[in-house]
Amino acid sequence: MITTLLACPLCQNALANEGRCEPCKLVFPHLSGIPVLVPNPSATLGAWRMRFAGWKSQLNEKRVSVAAALKEAPPSGHSANRLKKLANALGEQERLVENLLQPLQPGAASPLLQALTQGRVPFDFSLVNYETNLFRDWVWGEEENQASIDTLRSLEPKGGGELLVLGSGWGKLAYDFHEEWQPNHTVAVDLNPFCAIVAKDICSGKTVRLHEFPEAPVDLGSSCLFRELKAPKPARDGLRFVVGDVSAPPFRSGAFDTVLTPWIVDVMKEGFAAFAERVNALLRPGGQWIEFGSLAFKRANPLWNHSLEEAREIVEASGFELVKEAQPSIAYLKNPASRYSRTETVWSFKAVKKQERKMPPPFNPTASWLQNPSEPIPKRPEFQASLLTHSLYGEMLFLINGKNSVQNLAEALGTRYGLTPDQALEAVTHFLGSQKLP
Repeated sequence: MITTLLACPLCQNALANEGRCEPCKLVFPHLSGIPVLVPNPSATLGAWRMRFAGWKSQLNEKRVSVAAALKEAPPSGHSANRLKKLANALGEQERLVENLLQPLQPGAASPLLQALTQGRVPFDFSLVNYETNLFRDWVWGEEENQASIDTLRSLEPKGGGELLVLGSGWGKLAYDFHEEWQPNHTVAVDLNPFCAIVAKDICSGKTVRLHEFPEAPVDLGSSCLFRELKAPKPARDGLRFVVGDVSAPPFRSGAFDTVLTPWIVDVMKEGFAAFAERVNALLRPGGQWIEFGSLAFKRANPLWNHSLEEAREIVEASGFELVKEAQPSIAYLKNPASRYSRTETVWSFKAVKKQERKMPPPFNPTASWLQNPSEPIPKRPEFQASLLTHSLYGEMLFLINGKNSVQNLAEALGTRYGLTPDQALEAVTHFLGSQKLP
């Protein structure tokens, strides 16, 4: 049972009584049978529900836009056919996703909440994110998936034992590794509950049905495609999914023989050095770290934009011996229905744990005053600038009464804020133009 591998993500103590941490006074919920083991489960699920509402709002905007375009299109011909097909697919997509995410339904929202989430998502990426990777994993990406496994084979990883996959995404590499190297248990963890739910369903033998909307479709028929996503066969026993944060892993230290990190080390907000120490702490003595993915750091802090040589140093300084490396160039998201794809030179390695490292404290990039609602908010220059900007926009919206023109707004705001006529006119036209109105 994977319960023997689990721990509280905050204090690292074992969980009791169906996911309760007594020291932290926390009860961790389940979502479609998947444990949600994050430092603040209630707030995290609330945030995901907001993302779901934001996604639905965005989808509705697309449907309205397509409906408007359909009215402008000639009544027959390719444009009308494409838009009708797209309109039907968007409507059905909402129903399909809602069915999959039934436990995450946001429920009724107040008008204010609906306004705040209209056309956007509360966090830095959508709940329904990396959709192309989903279809690559389970529909058309056999060549890429095979290249990934071939690269891992070249590292000669040890089979059996307990396997942890950090950042498992839509689950195909976790599934393939579980089938190929036969671990006793594979625990696949990802922070996105949609990924975990879909991966769990597919790996258990279910068929998931969704529409794919390829970027730069090769022809009219490829503009939207109804897909059936399924595994070649149900996964062997022992593959489990967890909703968790790789920067606060909900597992006992030293619980795993293998940690697999696919396509994650360069996209995390946490520093690579701290992450390497986390991997070390999760492994038993002599355990193996298998890395596979991109090495394209894009951090705000230039110190963290590591070269290959720096990344190697970090791995070895974190108590590992680099045993094998591979850097193949492989196709990435080469969708046959799209004109767009790229080639990635991935970095893959096997490193063996030689020295012990302690688990770093959970990493949270959110400001402390956002984590603690009772803490005073600091007075920052950015807030003052935002106050001025939003005051200007608020007054501008108040002046829109069906009678005033752009020129009228510019004259009123120019006088109020000491702007020249050209500056005021530019401010008004820029704001109104950014609203994406006809």
